[in-house]
Amino acid sequence: MAQRRWRLENVFRYLEYVIVMDKQLFIILSLFMIVVGCRNPSEKEKLTIQENANLPITDCNTKSDFGNITLCLPHIEGQTECHTHPKVQRHLAKFEDPENVLLGYYLSDRTFERVDSLGHFSFDNYYKVYASKKVLGVEADRKMLKDVMALMTSGFLDMTAEELNKDKNFSKHQINISEPVLLEKYTLSGDASIMVALMRLSGEQSNHLMAFTMGSVLIKKRLIFVAHYMDYTDESSIQTLKRNTEEFIKALNAANS
Repeated sequence: MAQRRWRLENVFRYLEYVIVMDKQLFIILSLFMIVVGCRNPSEKEKLTIQENANLPITDCNTKSDFGNITLCLPHIEGQTECHTHPKVQRHLAKFEDPENVLLGYYLSDRTFERVDSLGHFSFDNYYKVYASKKVLGVEADRKMLKDVMALMTSGFLDMTAEELNKDKNFSKHQINISEPVLLEKYTLSGDASIMVALMRLSGEQSNHLMAFTMGSVLIKKRLIFVAHYMDYTDESSIQTLKRNTEEFIKALNAANS
């Protein structure tokens, strides 16, 4: 009987989570985009994007707790996991949604070398691992994974990369996007789904496109999200972004299997 009550409680909490996701997703996504930006418009430096190919896994030396589970954050070649670094925490505090729990944050090694100046220069090629407080302690399954991905992609303008390239607004790189564009959504495995999208970031002296992926992953029967961000230049940006995301999720799964 106690087991049945626990399952019903899970259902109610999941339904509450779905409702909140449906109402807040677009706002949350927008906030995630702004994080990149802490782009200082007075400084025009753009760090070089480097593909994180063949991401190796090493022993778990960084961990993060989410309720009653401990998440292992794998070592990623060319990246530094730094979500507990004071400078990173102060930087992210300006943008984090209070309904989410930050579990991991990876900056490229080159960006991390300048962590003390974070917020005063432009950067991309970073990863974020997080979860929703609304499902703290709730066991997730593949149905939840599928439902959440459907909600995540419901607020986007749906357009394939091929259609995007043929659009007159994209000719000669004169790109004009007024709302997020969903390029692709697919299943990486039975326990991981990925969406690929574009969003324009605008500021007083900055106006550029950000390509990003958001992955939902089942780890230790919990729903964990992974986001990866890159400045968009051309189709190769999307391919690199997808490849990096897939390898990162595989590394995360392997470290927690």
